[in-house]
This record gives sequence, structure tokens and C-alpha cells, in this order.
Amino acid sequence: MPHHAVEAEVAAFCSKQKNRSTQKSGCQTFVAQGYIQSPLLVDGRKFDLRLYVLVTSFGEEGVPPEVYLFREGFARFASEPFSVAPEDLQNRYIHLTNNCINKKNVPGGEAGLENWTLARLESWMAKEAIDFGSLWQAIRDLVATAIAAAVPTISEAMACVREERPSLMPFELFGFDVMIDEKLHPWLLEVNSRPALGGALKLPKMVEDVFRIISRVSASPEGKHHFGGQVHSLVPNEDVCQADGGGGTANAFERVQIMSGPCSRFS
Repeated sequence: MPHHAVEAEVAAFCSKQKNRSTQKSGCQTFVAQGYIQSPLLVDGRKFDLRLYVLVTSFGEEGVPPEVYLFREGFARFASEPFSVAPEDLQNRYIHLTNNCINKKNVPGGEAGLENWTLARLESWMAKEAIDFGSLWQAIRDLVATAIAAAVPTISEAMACVREERPSLMPFELFGFDVMIDEKLHPWLLEVNSRPALGGALKLPKMVEDVFRIISRVSASPEGKHHFGGQVHSLVPNEDVCQADGGGGTANAFERVQIMSGPCSRFS
């Protein structure tokens, strides 16, 4: 959306809210977001990425957070060509990439949506001479920064939980929604704490891999947790978790290391 259109929308919104606030007592909180005016396009259409991040520890008790980024996600597309023309600003099928919205604008509904795997997107980028490797590294850094920002709040909450139920080994699978601009800069749109797992690509395998990771054991006595009624120990030193659990070639999740201090990055 052009800057002048954004400013007009914001001014109208603020004026409306100011009028409402005069009729109510108390404070109101709002979230202001910027519109990505120049997104990377595929065949003229806007898209975003749904990625999955597994966190098996948020760093409670001084232990570094344990974070894994799933190697396969998928791209979701708007169902109409991108445009910032004034007459198109209210067209949700141009500016939004959500499947739940665009399925209403394609033949066959949800079955007619064109979701790409990351492998297919990487192949397309190779044909367009776009460096997917550099983009993936930037996405890894984005995920690391987002998790690091949440660690203090979540670890404090988890400490309270562990006081009541010390045998628990909590974990969370997050859905990260990321958009790429034309300069190949990834932007975090939102993080879903309970991402939908139906109707997407290769998710049954991913769910299987999640449980492989959280139930993995080692001979080391450090880092023991109770899981499934037994005492298990996570393996905190693996840089890559093997999807087949036995030295095969399929790498499902990339291990993430969140560094302490103001700067966070992947190992």
C-alpha cells in the first residue's frame, strides 16, 4: 500500500478511535503494522511461508533453549495478481495469502489452492538466479531472534509450572509465518502457538519427527526429564537431528542454538 494511502488509513482509524475513547474510560492498546509494499512475487502473485519451529526447552534453570527448525514448510499464495492500485487496496485475494481466505476464490475451494513445498520454491528461485541459501540463513536468524525475545517471559512462566509439576518436560511446536520482500529480506508476520496441521504438505512425517526428538535418549545423566512416564535425556549436542533416527540421510529439523546476550544467532 503506498505511503499516502497508509497515512490516510491511519489518520482515519485514529480519529475513529479517539471519538470512541471519549465515550469510554480507561486505556486501549493497539498494534500498528507496516505494509510490505514490494514483496517477492511468484508469477506475479504475493506469497508467504509457513514454517515450523520446535522448542523443547525455553532455557529454564540456566539451560540454553533447545530449538529446531523444520526443513520443510510450504508457500501460500494470493489467488489474484499483486497490485497496489487504489481500486485494488480492499481486495483480500490480492493482499492476503491465507488459505482460509483464498479457498473462497478458486475453483474447488481448498483443494484448488496451490501450496508449494520449500523444495519447489527453491527450484523456482534457482531458475530465477535467486540465492535460496542466503535467504534460508536470513530466515534462521529471524527465527533465532524471535525465540530469544520470548525466552525471558516464557522461561519465567515455565519456572512456576515446574514448581508444581517438576517431572514435566514441556515442548511447543510453533507455526512461523514469514513474508519475503523483493530484496530477499524475510519479515515475521506472526507466530502461532497452536498451528493447524491439517491439509498442509508432509505434516504427518513432521509430527512423527517431533516425537522422535522429544523422546530421544542418551547415556549421559545430564539434562534428564520425565516424558511418557519414563526418565529420558534429550541430546543437546546434535547440530542436526536425523529424521530416521538412525544415521540415515534425511534431515528433518535443523538444530538451533540461541546465544545469550543482546545478539542471537544460529550455530
